[in-house]
Amino acid sequence: MLRLLVILLLLANLAWWALHWPPLAEPLGLGSEQREPQRQARQVHPERVELLPPSRAASAASGAADVMACLEAGPLDDPAFAQARQAMALAGIGPEAWVELRRELPGSWGLYMGRFTDLEQQKRKLEELQRINVPSEPAPGALAPGLLLGRYTDPQQAEAALQRLQTRGVRTARVQVLQAPTVEHRLRIERVSAAARARLPAAPVWRDCR
Repeated sequence: MLRLLVILLLLANLAWWALHWPPLAEPLGLGSEQREPQRQARQVHPERVELLPPSRAASAASGAADVMACLEAGPLDDPAFAQARQAMALAGIGPEAWVELRRELPGSWGLYMGRFTDLEQQKRKLEELQRINVPSEPAPGALAPGLLLGRYTDPQQAEAALQRLQTRGVRTARVQVLQAPTVEHRLRIERVSAAARARLPAAPVWRDCR
């Protein structure tokens, strides 16, 4: 009985081997679904498949995940612009990666009388100017109480107007800077990675390009 069992197991092993032996299995149509030629025949555009070494595969995966963005900031004054340039350098964003849009804003000058001790003194000066037909207006902000006798976009024009008023008897007026000339900066980073963007500080405020 034991001998018969051994013989049956041996025959079963021989049958399994024979059915999986390619010269015998392929004519019988057995095992063809797992054979490499049939799998290749079912591939779609196999010529587009490229096997990458581990180093290139990791680099390609990193590049695909690192989406580039466009950022802009501004308007910025001179101190904020200097701060933004330093922040970009620390974030690894070189000068070749960003552009500056610069605009010069003109200043403003006025002919000013003041500051007066109180509104009563301002009222008396206003009456004196009205008697000689010199127009004026209350001075704004920190210049009050005071009077403005004219506004100019050029300091030389203001000086020339002051000299004309002095010939008419106005002695206490002077040229006052109302708004100093300034430069407005806007920054634009055309392509910045997510990693570099995360290294940028909160100030100045960076926003997506419009």
